[in-house]
Amino acid sequence: MNLKNFIKNRKGKFLVTKRLSGYLFKESFLNYITNCFIRY
Repeated sequence: MNLKNFIKNRKGKFLVTKRLSGYLFKESFLNYITNCFIRY
């Protein structure tokens, strides 16, 4: 396992986790808004 591949893999994992957390944040935000609308 050479260094270049190691760095590339880390970067890829970071991007994936970033995208996942962004998606989860959007989902929870949308759920929050819809819950507020349903309540009132």
